[in-house]
Amino acid sequence: MKMHEWIAVGMLAVLAGWIFIANSVPGVYAAGQPSGTLANVQAAQLQASDAPAIASNAQGGAGESVTIPIKVVNGLYDPREIRVKEGTKVRIELDRNSFLGCMTSFNIWGLGISASARQNNIVEFVADKPGTYKTSCPMGMGDGKFIVEAASGNEAAAQQNTAQAAAATPKGGSCGGSGGGCGCGG
Repeated sequence: MKMHEWIAVGMLAVLAGWIFIANSVPGVYAAGQPSGTLANVQAAQLQASDAPAIASNAQGGAGESVTIPIKVVNGLYDPREIRVKEGTKVRIELDRNSFLGCMTSFNIWGLGISASARQNNIVEFVADKPGTYKTSCPMGMGDGKFIVEAASGNEAAAQQNTAQAAAATPKGGSCGGSGGGCGCGG
């Protein structure tokens, strides 16, 4: 190959790497959001800052159903933030191929939701308790949010539920950071 051909190949490799990174940035999921929109949020997030993007409004509601696929990307849940309206029937599907090591489990603290990518990788429930809840593995890693937007007139319950969930939630962790094993996914 001539020098200019090598340069062109190198430039294509760099472009392919940036496309891969743009598609790997964990994003935000608002139930009912078209899939192309999530990719746009991720691309804007990569260019704008490291701060998580905020979905403008959640879909769903009493009696409506949503399915939310979740995977692990670079040690974080993708999407990192999930928003549904109070009363929405939620089906969470964990990607068995990306939930590895300590991150094989997924919890929504304060709602009593727990799933394992190795066993029951699908969990279904009604989001009937408004508030903001942390999502993580049993050791507190993964650092995500599950937000149940309150129905009109139920904002006080959302604040109370958020405070109660925060008090009972693991504050973060690391897998074997002190020389020991984590034991949360073995």
